[in-house]
Amino acid sequence: MAEVNSTQRHPNFQDLTGQQFGKWTVLEFHSRINGCIRWLCRCECGKEKPVTAGSLRSGKSRACKSCGMTTHGKTESPEYRVWGSMIKRCCNPKANRYDRYGGRGISVCERWQSFEAFFEDMGPRPSPKHSIERRNNDGNYEKANCYWATWKEQARNKRTSRMLEFNGKTMCLAAWAEETGIASKVLCLRLRIGWSIERALTTPVQKTRKDQGRNRHNNRVLTFDGKKMCVTEWSEATRIPSVTLYARLKYGWSDERALTTPVQVHKRKC
Repeated sequence: MAEVNSTQRHPNFQDLTGQQFGKWTVLEFHSRINGCIRWLCRCECGKEKPVTAGSLRSGKSRACKSCGMTTHGKTESPEYRVWGSMIKRCCNPKANRYDRYGGRGISVCERWQSFEAFFEDMGPRPSPKHSIERRNNDGNYEKANCYWATWKEQARNKRTSRMLEFNGKTMCLAAWAEETGIASKVLCLRLRIGWSIERALTTPVQKTRKDQGRNRHNNRVLTFDGKKMCVTEWSEATRIPSVTLYARLKYGWSDERALTTPVQVHKRKC
């Protein structure tokens, strides 16, 4: 066993002895060269070699050269990039967002130190919009706690997302907004002023006079070329904004003129 030196006495020194990184098992401190700490490691095949602490934590070195040759043929795949990023942010203190993962105690399970095992458990990524997500944000990266999720699903599963429980269901505020048809900003305001969760989620939103007037005008029926449709439907058919149609009718235009006159585009003078 190497003797304890000044490097090992440093307050920020992390002893990796006995830890496993992929197929490497750390045996003992080896040396410090140009500021880089090196550890003597033994591969599963029995070969021993000094490896830098950064290479171990980042996942750059997972085994000796002969054992580390990939056989899965997926080093350029999106799943491999996801796996590599996961290892890096949990094991490398210098990695971007390490403070949110490894710095919080989030780790990668021993089985997933191998990409092959990770891919076997997770399977192919469903689409480019999917990434790995943890059901429990305080839990580790392991099969029982991870799944492929879209960006929208991940945004709802943030630690900062407010969760509401009602009728035996627990969902984030955005999900409740979709289910109830009540805008999330309305739900936020109701809860902020002291409404109970039940009252906030079950009280219908009252339409203002402005909304009622807008709906009344948009539902006005216009007749042209033997067809009868409301302003909103005519707007979709003619590509003329409903506000423009309503303004034309307000100024006394006939239904035919309002629906057939193209919208003039005014060019700005340079």
